[in-house]
Amino acid sequence: MKWAAIWALALLVLCSSIALAGEGAVISLLESAVVPGGDIALRQIAHIEGPPEVGEVVVGRAPFPGQSRRVHRGYVLVRLRQAGIKDAVVVGAEEVEVRTELEAAAEEPVRVLIAAVDIPYDEIISEDMLQVDVLPAGQTPSGALKDLEEAVGKRSTRMLRAGSVLTDAVLDAPPLIYRGQQVEILARVGDVSVSAPGIARADGRRGELIPVVNSLSNRIVQGVVLDGERVLVK
Repeated sequence: MKWAAIWALALLVLCSSIALAGEGAVISLLESAVVPGGDIALRQIAHIEGPPEVGEVVVGRAPFPGQSRRVHRGYVLVRLRQAGIKDAVVVGAEEVEVRTELEAAAEEPVRVLIAAVDIPYDEIISEDMLQVDVLPAGQTPSGALKDLEEAVGKRSTRMLRAGSVLTDAVLDAPPLIYRGQQVEILARVGDVSVSAPGIARADGRRGELIPVVNSLSNRIVQGVVLDGERVLVK
């Protein structure tokens, strides 16, 4: 009889603790809220009557400083269910306008170039593929490009997804000379310059050394790319 009473008491305590995990919580959403940045906790955008853990449920990321985003009541309910809280009542505003404190930014926002569309590998970049945005300095990748002139006319070195920040590591200057192209081979000996026709055996950018077949001798020589038509053999 004694053990039966102990088990009944333990079961009662267990059931009570389970019920406290969000059951009966009342969440009143605010019309608007200002957050310090990072993850948005439910307690930052609502008045909550219930267990403290309800207020710690994350409902999204804060917008960039100076910008805003809206958190809808339906999305709050989804996040609560994902957190295992199924019996909470959400009232108040249909959606909350969330802004980030400008003071929360460690540094001024930085102008960056981002891909406006998916850009395939080895694609020549045009202006309509790009757009300008701003990011907090702490979220800006190293080597981020800021101006259209830094990217237009260059070639992508990998697939770039829409929304990704363009850096100097993902773009490269396109070749001036392409494999199979007819070129002029220049050679200088003292003050004397001679030339011969040739065929490029590889792509080459300005200053790169590429193999070229001398069309007169059928020999392969190494030449430095000068421009889109000439290589210099030293």
